[in-house]
Amino acid sequence: MADLSSFPSFVAPPEAAVWSRARAEELVARWCDALLARQIAGTGDRMLDGAIACPACGVLHGRVGDLAYPLAYRWTRTGDEKYLAAAERVVEWTEAAMRREDGGLYNDFQSQWWAITVFAQIALGKTLLRFGDRLPRALRERWSALFERNTDFVVERFDESFVESTNVNYPASFCEAMALAGRVLGDAGRTALARSMADRVMKSFLPDGLFTGEGAPMSHRSPRGHAYVDLGYNLEESLPSLLAYAELCGDGRMKDAVFASAAAHAEFLLPDGGLDDSFGSRSAKWTYYGSRTSDGLLPILGALAKAGVPWAARAMGLHLGLLARCTNAAGLLAGGVQYGAAGEPACIHHSFTHAKSVVDVLLDDSIPERGADAPLPRERAYGLKFFPSIDVALAAVGPWRVTFAGGDSFAQGMTGLRISGGGPSLAWHEAVGPLVVGTMADYAIVEARNLQDLRHERTVLSMTPRIEANDSSSSARDADAEMEATSSADAVECRAKGRLTGPDGSNGAAYELVSHVDGAALSIGGTCEADARFVLPVVALATDRIEIGNGRVRIERGNAVVTIESDLPFELAKTDRGDRAFSPIAGFLYAYLTAPLRAGRAFSARIAVERT
Repeated sequence: MADLSSFPSFVAPPEAAVWSRARAEELVARWCDALLARQIAGTGDRMLDGAIACPACGVLHGRVGDLAYPLAYRWTRTGDEKYLAAAERVVEWTEAAMRREDGGLYNDFQSQWWAITVFAQIALGKTLLRFGDRLPRALRERWSALFERNTDFVVERFDESFVESTNVNYPASFCEAMALAGRVLGDAGRTALARSMADRVMKSFLPDGLFTGEGAPMSHRSPRGHAYVDLGYNLEESLPSLLAYAELCGDGRMKDAVFASAAAHAEFLLPDGGLDDSFGSRSAKWTYYGSRTSDGLLPILGALAKAGVPWAARAMGLHLGLLARCTNAAGLLAGGVQYGAAGEPACIHHSFTHAKSVVDVLLDDSIPERGADAPLPRERAYGLKFFPSIDVALAAVGPWRVTFAGGDSFAQGMTGLRISGGGPSLAWHEAVGPLVVGTMADYAIVEARNLQDLRHERTVLSMTPRIEANDSSSSARDADAEMEATSSADAVECRAKGRLTGPDGSNGAAYELVSHVDGAALSIGGTCEADARFVLPVVALATDRIEIGNGRVRIERGNAVVTIESDLPFELAKTDRGDRAFSPIAGFLYAYLTAPLRAGRAFSARIAVERT
């Protein structure tokens, strides 16, 4: 497979729209081989042998035992014993280094988190269900004993108190875990537990089709009544687990609910196969294709394709192509298209988790490789769509796809870990792909072993367009912003009013943001009652040519030119890496543009794209 990580445009190449098993097979092989090349062996130390060295994080990630499933798959496909031997080693290292005294597993060194035992249980359960009859007897008995022990641990620890206080992906995964236990162990009691939990999880499906419970418990709502929704976790983990449960247990009600929810979530799939989770309640872990430590959305797209959804096979091809473009020359899946261009290595977590979902799809030979090739929902220029549960509006006008993020579903005490304020959180154009890609208001490594440090950045900036005062109060943190989006003939306008908000949640100066998108341009303007600055980070390749002067910013990229016309004196800010900034969230390089604002004086910036 050719290395596409340095593809000169963010726009997907034409072949990316074709879903094929051969392309998926090649990608899984590439990831698995890259991981095997980094597996530690021969030291004689059980705390090292079998672990996989991470070139990005410099640590031994604790969840590598999940890799047993794709490695066993590769063994069955190739007959090469190296894959099965490597699978046995990752499981035994996990037992040596991550096992708790009470039978569960730790997430990582220096981490006490145990709930990820459910993912290890699922990986072993799938391996035993799919390949158990082909495994050597001693290995099958060993893995069966571990699977049963992990099952017992999960049953004991997923009690009422835990289920009512955790993120919804854990109760959803419990449904799949117990359905697998019922099948693998022949235990009807475990199947009954799966059904019981599924009944509880049903309440997380919202009237607009989204699925809540990430960043807050399932039943929790924000002070303004908004739900806690994260597109990456939902599409890559919760919905696939609930679908797997429904198919194993024959739960038609759950299957229908998952399909309806998947269709609603698919409104946020971009025309290049990316996933817009710029506003997500757990967007600290957002990758352009999903989330950092979840498994992948191909199984959900595959299920939709099997059900006859006309655009689903095309979506699979686009998304698979994006995964290929995010795979670096070393064979590891990075957290975005531009990690390599930014000189940042890929964390192994992406590869060993997402390999599992691609294997799920490869094992289902009923998924069609070609569908009707209908456009994705967001490929259509439909005007305006609004999701009231999260106060997010989507605009699809001409070549533009723009997201406007309001809402107040911030994790308690962590206002800066997502964005609001009513401005554009993402803007995509058919000629250049993602142009504005917003990231959380205040970057923080909220999960120490699940987010990677950068090699070339001391300060990670917010990449959300915003009004920002000298005291760092920002419109992007404003949980109380009032946002209203309206549509007219071939145009969408979004108005937001609020107060700049400090890192501590305190209120500052009043502001207004007004965004207008039509076929020709995206305009962003407004006012602030105090002196401030307008920050406009624009996605820019390292090779893009940028000119600033005479009220205009001009960015040349390949056969397209991005022009920003404004009465503001924009400057290209210098960062730790020079004239570009980089965010590990979504994984893009940016031109970080700033301009001063005078109190009470209106401003506007018009962004247009032309092909040359």
